[in-house]
Amino acid sequence: TKKLVVRNDGVLPAEVRVALQDGERFFRMELPVAALSIVPRGTASVEVAFAPREAAAAALGTLAVSVNGNAFEKTVVQLAAESYEADVAAEDLPDPEAHPDALVFGDVAVGEAREVSFTLTNFTKEHRRFEWQAVEGGLVTFSPSVGHLHGGQSKRVTAVFAASEPARLEDVESACICRKIVFAPGKALVDWDDAQRTVRFIPAEEYEAAVAAVEAAARTREEAIAAGEEGAADTPEPKLPFTLADDQPPAPAARRGSTAGRASAGAPK
Repeated sequence: TKKLVVRNDGVLPAEVRVALQDGERFFRMELPVAALSIVPRGTASVEVAFAPREAAAAALGTLAVSVNGNAFEKTVVQLAAESYEADVAAEDLPDPEAHPDALVFGDVAVGEAREVSFTLTNFTKEHRRFEWQAVEGGLVTFSPSVGHLHGGQSKRVTAVFAASEPARLEDVESACICRKIVFAPGKALVDWDDAQRTVRFIPAEEYEAAVAAVEAAARTREEAIAAGEEGAADTPEPKLPFTLADDQPPAPAARRGSTAGRASAGAPK
């Protein structure tokens, strides 16, 4: 939005008319014609918004400024801009009016996480592979963080802010790398991203062995931290190599040869 300021340099009040003559596909005013009453030596303003309906390398328009009762006071103001359509864009942001190109998480307590969701849309007919880059060492992560976005497809993305210690992010950029991809002729298009999961049944012996390995690694890490070993506190906490399904109860104690097990969900390979 730009503001056109009209000044009355005369000694008499002036009734001024501002009209958008050309360029309605690209520009707009609050009213098609603005009527301004301007006192001598006074000013009045009109806001002109650039709101293109189509992509154009040269979006042109004109404003006609005239004074009622004075045929000689006519001025034409040229309007020029450039409009484009992004191949891939983030839409449905939480607060598009106040923050049209930003994700705002607000104040989040240390140790807690806050999610913000939006839509990633491919406006082209070409297929894309997208990959979000972690922000500030992982303070902000995206899910899905990598995947395919077919021509004309939209996909819901969730950004998560979580900090284990006090941190402040302001005007930090996040990068989404998009590359064109081509599928072999005749090959079926399959939706894919790293937020999708496959479910498999894990025998009790395999589950308990994984738990024992994680617990042993956690003890080793804690002992190293307690001993003051350099870099020990920076090592990641051990985790299971799979995620338990939400509807599974705590693992029962299994006897040797037991067929009891757990259902788990993991990212597809």
